[in-house]
Amino acid sequence: MAGNLQHGKAASNLGRALLQPTWSSPVWIRCPPLLDLSSSGGEQTHRKALTDRMGATNMAELRIRTARHTIKVAAPPKRVYQLIANVDRWPRLFDPVLSVEHIGFDGTGERVRFWARTDGRLRSWVSSREVNPKRRQVRFRRERSEGPLASLGGLWMVLPKGDGSLVALDHYYRVAGDDPVQAQRLEETIKATSTAMLAAVRKAAELDEVWLPLPDKVNVDDNAEGVSSK
Repeated sequence: MAGNLQHGKAASNLGRALLQPTWSSPVWIRCPPLLDLSSSGGEQTHRKALTDRMGATNMAELRIRTARHTIKVAAPPKRVYQLIANVDRWPRLFDPVLSVEHIGFDGTGERVRFWARTDGRLRSWVSSREVNPKRRQVRFRRERSEGPLASLGGLWMVLPKGDGSLVALDHYYRVAGDDPVQAQRLEETIKATSTAMLAAVRKAAELDEVWLPLPDKVNVDDNAEGVSSK
């Protein structure tokens, strides 16, 4: 698959599984859980998808781990949600993301291919996304995971908070073999990635910038080894 994709904008050793941006960490707040993670809709969606793909026996063998990170944003919930829901703007919003490509629907959500620069190499993956403007939520699930990450899904939520918003980013994931060392590394990577993404959302929402069309294109080869400006 070669084509012109919108150009926008690294990762740790686990970058094949997760983005780990290079932004500095924000000053973010801890708050009481907004939902019970053990029974939230995002996890149930993730659990069902894994059952369908891996079978009930294999699915039950690996623990679903959860992580929640939050940030307070001095901007209206609608504006914040629109930044997150509009995936076409992610190359502008998140530095590691180079391009996105809409590739269809899987019956419940839109399938989107992401391209990102990690460790000097171009990586890609496909996620299924379900947007819910009424609740200001975006669910996501990776179709395939690599390395120590056996599966990954999650949920963005934007809630009113005083004169602004509270943004929560949940992750639901499984570690291959339930390896405790890899689990700790993934927990740290997810924390760093989530913190950086939330900081980027806050910065963009509070600036309330008018984003002009992206000026450049990138050419992506089938082997995903690199990109070139065009």
